[in-house]
Amino acid sequence: MRAWGGPGVLREPAIVAAIAEQLQRERRAPESSLKTASAASGENGLRPVLRNSLLQRLVEALEQRDRFARVPLWPTVLAGFLAGAFIGWFVGEILYTIAYSPRTFPNAFRPGETVDVKIITMGIICGLLVWGGIVGLAAVSRSRLLGLLQGQLAVCIRELSTEFPDEVRAWGGEAILRDLYSVRELLQLIRNQPLTPV
Repeated sequence: MRAWGGPGVLREPAIVAAIAEQLQRERRAPESSLKTASAASGENGLRPVLRNSLLQRLVEALEQRDRFARVPLWPTVLAGFLAGAFIGWFVGEILYTIAYSPRTFPNAFRPGETVDVKIITMGIICGLLVWGGIVGLAAVSRSRLLGLLQGQLAVCIRELSTEFPDEVRAWGGEAILRDLYSVRELLQLIRNQPLTPV
């Protein structure tokens, strides 16, 4: 397990597949070269795969966070306003029907009908409550989802810092791992580097 790169490698499907493939080759290899192949694969074969896999996961988490942060709130505010206006009008119509028992519907914009300020006020209050409720619920949900995404991001950064502390320090510390464009560039540079021979 230590030769493969520690327990962190078992969380990555690409790494587990590479380990399985390596074990299949080792099973077919002569007995004498078994230990040497296992140590070499741990030092030079699987560690870079784990590092690249963790960086790729970090890129995906950063993309998801940035994509979600860019979603505007104004469509929810507009939809909430329209829903609030409709419900406020509907509540006003019901209260008017209860108070005056007219035989017509709707009565809000009909000429000659009695104007009741209390009913109009109740309708407006109901509409504003619905509007505020929708916008507030959307804002709270957005904040919670953003918190979850930030949590996933923190887990990715912590895994990278734990598994590759020297490399993270060499890249510029954890601060650089929070910037999508820097991590993308870093991953591209690492993938273009030739692997050192065993």
